[in-house]
Amino acid sequence: MVRCFGLLLALVASVQSANAALLSTWDFATDTSGTVAAGIVGTAGNMLNAGPSTATGSPSRTYGNNGARQVVSTAGVWRTSTFNNVGSSSPLAARYSSLSFTNTTTNGNVYKVSSLELLARNSATNQGRSVVVSYKVTGEANETALATFDRTSTTFTSGSTGFSGVSLFGGETLTVYFRFFKAASDNNTTNRALDLDDIKLNGDVVPEPASMAVFGLVGLGVAVARRRKK
Repeated sequence: MVRCFGLLLALVASVQSANAALLSTWDFATDTSGTVAAGIVGTAGNMLNAGPSTATGSPSRTYGNNGARQVVSTAGVWRTSTFNNVGSSSPLAARYSSLSFTNTTTNGNVYKVSSLELLARNSATNQGRSVVVSYKVTGEANETALATFDRTSTTFTSGSTGFSGVSLFGGETLTVYFRFFKAASDNNTTNRALDLDDIKLNGDVVPEPASMAVFGLVGLGVAVARRRKK
């Protein structure tokens, strides 16, 4: 019997680990919405802008036009609003672009979000600028910091960061925030911008408990049958 239960647990673990998946991609090829991966039941919202556009200070800190999808060298990218704030604690740090992914399953499946990938570059010139990434799940009051990606080139380079303990149950939404700032060495009123592309959310599909139980019972039945044959 102990062996049977051991087999059941191993089978359940294998089912869980076999469902690693791409959840959604934002490639800005045709618009600002995301594309939900095949086999995933969810919605991927548009990239949006929010927050203040001006702040007091010396020199004056401002954000320019809203970020938007642009076609650059025949490829769609997300070009951020222009900004001249310096550092992640600057007065305009509340300004952000954001995207969201919602688990719309009704069968009890849970999406365990594991990582985020992106491409980022300076839209022009090589002065240092950065994007701070954070997230919040439905019902949470505060954002959780993920990573800061620094860029000093107009060539796209990849970046990735992992989530810890983020699970989306049916009806829950993960919102990811992107905030931008210049390097301290670029402390002037000149506005900068960044380009983002190929943003991906990865995760694991955890079947609902009833499905797991069915798999477990099947495994237990097989084990018992084999034992009787002996």
